[in-house]
Amino acid sequence: MAHLLKLGISKLKQVKSHTNILSITFLLILFGIPAFACTRSVSEPKELTQEAIRFELTKIARETEIPAEISAQMIVPIITHTKQPTAIVFDATEPSSDIQITRMQPTENPEIVRIVPIQTLTPTAVVISSPVPRNTIPVELINPDVPIITPTEAVDILTQVTPTQTSINPDDLPPLEMVDKEKILYTTQNGDILEIIAHRFGTSISKITSIMPINTKGFLDPNIPLFIPYKNRSYLSGVKILPDEYIVFSNTASDYNIVQEIKKANGFLANYEEYTAEGLMQGSEIIYKVSRDFSINPIVLLSLLEYKSHWVYSNPRTTAEIDYPMGWIDSNHKGLYKQMTWAAGMLSTGFYGWRYGKFEEIPFFKNPKPGKPIYFEPSLNAGSVAIQYLFSQLYTWNEVEAAIYGENGYFSVFISLFGNVWEGYQQNPNGLNAHTSQIELSLPFSKFETWSMTGGPHAAWSTGSPAGAIDLAPSSSDHGCVESKSWIKAVAAGKVVRTSKGVVIVDSDGDGLEETGWVILYLHVATADRVAEGTIIPAGGNIGHPSCEGGAATGTHLHIARKFNGEWIPAFGPIPFVLSGWSVFEGENEYNGGMRRGNSVVIANPYGSQESLVRY
Repeated sequence: MAHLLKLGISKLKQVKSHTNILSITFLLILFGIPAFACTRSVSEPKELTQEAIRFELTKIARETEIPAEISAQMIVPIITHTKQPTAIVFDATEPSSDIQITRMQPTENPEIVRIVPIQTLTPTAVVISSPVPRNTIPVELINPDVPIITPTEAVDILTQVTPTQTSINPDDLPPLEMVDKEKILYTTQNGDILEIIAHRFGTSISKITSIMPINTKGFLDPNIPLFIPYKNRSYLSGVKILPDEYIVFSNTASDYNIVQEIKKANGFLANYEEYTAEGLMQGSEIIYKVSRDFSINPIVLLSLLEYKSHWVYSNPRTTAEIDYPMGWIDSNHKGLYKQMTWAAGMLSTGFYGWRYGKFEEIPFFKNPKPGKPIYFEPSLNAGSVAIQYLFSQLYTWNEVEAAIYGENGYFSVFISLFGNVWEGYQQNPNGLNAHTSQIELSLPFSKFETWSMTGGPHAAWSTGSPAGAIDLAPSSSDHGCVESKSWIKAVAAGKVVRTSKGVVIVDSDGDGLEETGWVILYLHVATADRVAEGTIIPAGGNIGHPSCEGGAATGTHLHIARKFNGEWIPAFGPIPFVLSGWSVFEGENEYNGGMRRGNSVVIANPYGSQESLVRY
């Protein structure tokens, strides 16, 4: 009776004799009719149409993902329609013209069984392509307009192929886990580092994918598409506010005449004067000094000043707007100069903190605080985060977005002053990217001298700037701020573009602009014998003598740092500070760390001990 079995039949047909026809007929009339009325005959073959197969496979493809390491030949979807499930080998692309599928009627409630790795039969007559992973290309849905091809003859599918056994060790297979439900497309920007991107999105480097090769270390080139798992968090607005070039002291400020523009605006600022540590200064001089010292764009400082207190084009309306024009109410920061240095510090904190992964969550200052953490939207550029960070110190969490993006918010004020700077914006191909490298630099002292590294990486300028500076001091039997006859030597050739008390700035890319290319800051340079502004200086030329001038210092030394396109560069990391082959490394805290060249190591020490000595 085995030849009577057909695909999908779970019982054998009974052979009936002529002598029992009457009795069988009577029994059917008595009991069979009610049974037929409520039950489908188990001896009737169940037909599985091509449409039904595609429907079931679509559901499976949406609910599971086949790991890329497992080929389609190793996986069989199991669809049970009766008490005895039958495995069906399928083609993931198009049905083979050599194989006909028995047309069966699906049950009312078919059971869907998830795909599992099993020992399968590998057909030799059918080529099965690998299925597409979920969320990469959508699974083809059933098109009701495509006619269903009905085979004319029912054929057992397994009789069409010659199976061969393939043994699979389950321990060798990766676990069948659901992939991230959603990934977003992020396009890289100048200044991006893959590790920092992963940190912002709350994921790991291993979960970030791209159709282009990417570096896992150092800066990335812009405009690289990355696919990153989405993390469900509460974010502030992801609308970009300003490009990075409008936050740092970059080429966007090179043609901006601060004094002339402030005078033309003819507001309160044009006639303002204030006594500072450097004497009486005009309002324009204060903006000029703060923007250059902190390397913050004067355009953003003026737009913030106009938004907060109407100083640029009109007049402050309250006493508070006169005393605290940036809105930071603190008696220790009274007056324009201190208010602007506070704002420049907050912008720097937000900009460099985002650039180098110092935070994700927004540190709102004012009460009430949000009930749960709110994060900076991870696709924002550093310049936009700088603005949001500043406003998070001035407004409560539920006021920030309106203050920035509202009809009369900061962004609207900026556009009214300087236009929409995003129109026609393109990332600078010579910006901070994978092709950026430090120019060759030498140690800043004579080849015949030995100096001490008295300070490892620490703030390049002040609050918020990255750890871009190191301290070096000449050998001396005296301690403290004493006069030194040693010369600070130029680490590279260039043009002296700015000097002030304790400060010498040298442009090293030949264009004579502080806002572009590589620029070197020499700080604590004595006024006596200091190189003059405008001087073209060769590598190894005399800059001046180390001292304590130009800022807080406990002893005679040189503070040296780098800028690129107006942006402070950390002394370690993607582009380490390298002087005559000595490469700077960081320590556990500011001023710790040292320099390394080959097998030689120098450890920073404020007292100039033996391990801190540096020589050519």
